[in-house]
Amino acid sequence: MHGNKTSQTPFKTDSTGCPILNKNQEAVVLNLFEHGQSYGNALATITNLEQQTVSAIIQRLEAGKLVCFSEYNNPPVKGAPRKMYSLTAAGFFAAIMVLLKNDDTPLDTAQVIEKGISQYSTMQFGDIVCSSVFLNKWSIIIQKTKSSNYILLSTSENYHGWSEKQRVIFETIEKKYPYGMWFLALRLASREMYRLFIDGVESTYAHEGDVGYYFDLIFGGFIAMGSEEGLLMPYQLDFCCSILKDDDELMSCMLCYIEEANNFAKKAIEQYEAVIAKYHKK
Repeated sequence: MHGNKTSQTPFKTDSTGCPILNKNQEAVVLNLFEHGQSYGNALATITNLEQQTVSAIIQRLEAGKLVCFSEYNNPPVKGAPRKMYSLTAAGFFAAIMVLLKNDDTPLDTAQVIEKGISQYSTMQFGDIVCSSVFLNKWSIIIQKTKSSNYILLSTSENYHGWSEKQRVIFETIEKKYPYGMWFLALRLASREMYRLFIDGVESTYAHEGDVGYYFDLIFGGFIAMGSEEGLLMPYQLDFCCSILKDDDELMSCMLCYIEEANNFAKKAIEQYEAVIAKYHKK
């Protein structure tokens, strides 16, 4: 892949970590995500934009580290080689965040994400997709989530002990948006991966090249621990594991992150207890 000679200028991000793109920039990024690499003139035709406009967009996306190009002469022609554009790893995860941000029809969005994963599984950074259990099995997760073969949280023995707020949250998830937690986890993991490739965030997993596992650690950690964007534990974990239980690889992966989260919590408690004991003695 050839880089861009212009100065690199990463895009600003919104409060969710999603890069702020204008409508035309989004159109180009999402087209490259769903349909894979493309020539500039083809992008102009598909997006219904002027060639000059597309060229300016591509130049900006290159400077923002979201797009790169390869040069091809196929079939051989006279003159300079044609440029074939595709998303970088940062562009791939930026596209996912844009899709989830603009998500009006979740199942349609899930299908587009599945197409994008398929398109880029053989690209330069395909190891991220192929070595990530959650990305590699995204379509399976969504299929299981939207089916009626999982245990409803409202049937839980503890359901009647929940607060009214908890009941409302989970009834909404079950009836209207059962795949919501997976999309939240995907957005959170994609945001961290975007930062990794844009800002060069140091990571043991990234340093070792096992970025697929790094993605899963963030994704699974969200499901196991939750966050400010997530829901209360342990109810979401019960819900998610009921979906994963029929797939051994997914379930093993999830159990690994639950165990890691549990060990982390134990260490934190030990540290708190040590501080309390220290000052109680005084």
